[in-house]
Amino acid sequence: MSTDRSQLVARLAAGDEDAWRSFVETHGGLIFAVATRLGLRGADRDDLFQDACVTVMQSIHTLRDPTRLASWLYRLTYRLGIDALRQRRPEVGVDELPPPAAQQLEPGFAKDLERLEEVSRLFDALGQLDIRCRNLLKLLYLEDPTPSYEEIAQRLEMPIGSIGPTRARCLEKAARWLR
Repeated sequence: MSTDRSQLVARLAAGDEDAWRSFVETHGGLIFAVATRLGLRGADRDDLFQDACVTVMQSIHTLRDPTRLASWLYRLTYRLGIDALRQRRPEVGVDELPPPAAQQLEPGFAKDLERLEEVSRLFDALGQLDIRCRNLLKLLYLEDPTPSYEEIAQRLEMPIGSIGPTRARCLEKAARWLR
C-alpha cells in the first residue's frame, strides 16, 4: 500500500491527470470533512476544497513521506480553513461564527494539535484499507449528511444486510493498523 501511495505522490507531482482524479476520489472526502468540522458550508466549503487542491498541486513535491499523505492533507486543509475563517473575521464577529469554527479559534491550541494528530492517524489508517472498506467508512462517517443504509447499499452495490458486518471488519482492520 505504501508503494501505491509513493507512486500516487510521484504521479501527482508529475501532474498526471489520472492520479489527480484518483486523489480527489480517495481524499476529497477528507477535505470536505475538515471543512465541515470547521463549520464551513456551501460556497465556503467548496472554496476550501478548491484552495486545498490547488495547494496540494503546488506543494505535493514537499511531501517527504508518502505514507503520511492523509495526515499531511488534513493539516494543510485545516490551516487553510483556519486562515479562511480569520479572513472572514472582520465581516463576522467570532461570536457569530458557527460553534465548531468558533471553537477552533479559542485558546487550547495544544488540545487541538493532539486532536489533529489523532484524526491524522485515523486518516492514515483509512488509507491503509482496501477501496471497499475505505468507501464504506467514508460514506458512514465522513459524508455530510450521512446517507441511509439503502443509499449506501445502492452506491456500493452491496446487500444492505452486509453493511454492518462489513463495517465491523473494516473498523477492526483500521484498529489493527492503529495498534
